[in-house]
Amino acid sequence: MRTHRNISVDKTAPQRLPRFVSWVALGMAILLLAWLARQLSFTRYLIPRGDFIEYWSAGRLLLAGDNPYDPTRLLAVQQAVGRVSARPLLMYNPPWIFPLIIPFALLPYSISRLVWLSFQVAVLFFCASSLWRLCSGQQHRVWISWMVLFTFLPTLTALLLGQLGPFILLGVVLFLNFEHQRNWIAAGLAILLIALKPQLCFLFWLAFLLWCFRYKKWTLLAAVSLSFLLALTVPLLFNSKVITQYLYAVVHFPPVEWVTPTFGAALRVLLGAEKFWLQFIPAVGGVIWLLLHWHKCCANWDWKREMGKVVLISFLTSPYAWLHDHVVLALIVIPALVIALSSHSKLSWCVVLGYLLINGLAWALYVLYLPGESWFIWLSPALGFLYGGVLRFHGELVP
Repeated sequence: MRTHRNISVDKTAPQRLPRFVSWVALGMAILLLAWLARQLSFTRYLIPRGDFIEYWSAGRLLLAGDNPYDPTRLLAVQQAVGRVSARPLLMYNPPWIFPLIIPFALLPYSISRLVWLSFQVAVLFFCASSLWRLCSGQQHRVWISWMVLFTFLPTLTALLLGQLGPFILLGVVLFLNFEHQRNWIAAGLAILLIALKPQLCFLFWLAFLLWCFRYKKWTLLAAVSLSFLLALTVPLLFNSKVITQYLYAVVHFPPVEWVTPTFGAALRVLLGAEKFWLQFIPAVGGVIWLLLHWHKCCANWDWKREMGKVVLISFLTSPYAWLHDHVVLALIVIPALVIALSSHSKLSWCVVLGYLLINGLAWALYVLYLPGESWFIWLSPALGFLYGGVLRFHGELVP
């Protein structure tokens, strides 16, 4: 039986990237950040494009006591700030999102958009630094995690669209930190951020419940319940029917037309787009994997060791996950690179080059402006293959 050895980072020995790898990474970072600066020029960025407008308009409707999930009302608010499409951007996020977006809905759209962007950037810097620290990366080299995260294609698309991926990543990072510190109340509050898009890390919810019941984490369960209750109380103060309005929208306006880069969407393309239930078939496989994995590892469950696997399999089997949502997979990208950079083996440099090739190919497809996002169905399996290789040859890594 093959045994895996754990790699410990020697914080005293200087370790350097091969020169050509360093120049390739630095050149990519400069080019991509220059591209982002061009895309986010002040006058261009105030144009209401991207997904942030759906959160802002829903927040405005809620503050007025109106239905934030009504397509007609959403379209009117969105067109008032410049949206030219005759179709509204609907918000499918559950009502506990409103404590996050209400402060931004209080501001005019253009100012709110820029404040939201600044908040996202700060969150991403924190997440990159925290993941580097959790993996025992050398503090003076934390800039590597910043460069990796801010040149990762899903990060840039999340920033351009104003999407929620950075906040979901923040929820995962905070949960890992607070769970390690046994601060159950704070960990319970952090989980609320993971729930902004429940389908992305859907296997986490099953693993979390199994873990809580096995290890009797009643305080944590109570903290999670209280955080959801408080988060739901906020929108109910403005609109007492917001929960039923959300359920009505999900049932009557489902996202059946979305072709996401997921295996469920691929099944619909191959076997019939009208068969909406095919979207959820891979999720069944994900649940089966989680139950088998839990049975194997439950006696020694460690979230720092298991969270990356749970999130990765969630993305591989999720019914809905867009390209920008993959910013959450920085949870496996940064730890894999930390381990690779802590070793002098040729295989480790293969990991670094493998990541550069994956991210470079994703950028090439993105710059080509290929129609739809289904072209990126390969991204999470490729990152998973890279992550799995690091696990196989370097032992368990955290997170």
